[in-house]
Amino acid sequence: MRRAPVTAVLGAVLFIISSLIGSRAFGQNSSDSRSPTVVSDEPLRVVMGKAGESAGAQKGIAAVYLIVPDLSYDAKALGLDRETIETDVQLQLRLAGVRVLSEQQSLSNPGNPYLYVDVSVAGCAAAIAVELRQNARLERNGKRAMAVTTWSAMFLETNPTAKNLRGLVKDQIDQFLKATHG
Repeated sequence: MRRAPVTAVLGAVLFIISSLIGSRAFGQNSSDSRSPTVVSDEPLRVVMGKAGESAGAQKGIAAVYLIVPDLSYDAKALGLDRETIETDVQLQLRLAGVRVLSEQQSLSNPGNPYLYVDVSVAGCAAAIAVELRQNARLERNGKRAMAVTTWSAMFLETNPTAKNLRGLVKDQIDQFLKATHG
């Protein structure tokens, strides 16, 4: 199975956020009354970035291979599992008219596009990354480049719930579908 390098980035970001949330910066384990404290347990959502929306490289994609990596223990503790995320995304893609291919079928699909959906949870922080990767031809020398990210979105959230994370994945797939069929 192909794995996008985004997993390492997500892990590092989640570690930093988890460390901050549990640190003195948020008033926990601190006798300093001047330390700020968390006044709400409402989720904080941060958009980390989107790419490829204006390039049009994703237009006309009628079929993709879907990769959803295994989820962490913390994600499973929230009640999430890889199969649920995969089923949610497959259904959403199919309802929009995008075929979901097996790995073998994807090898004969022009450009070999695949959608990588990563849900990472560490403590009280979560990150969701959705990437469309496909083969491309470099303009400068005409050479073929494999698995180039042509569309991506990443979200961070604190105090995640299974429902919120599934909703964020759905929202990102909606954005992907707008980019490919909008």
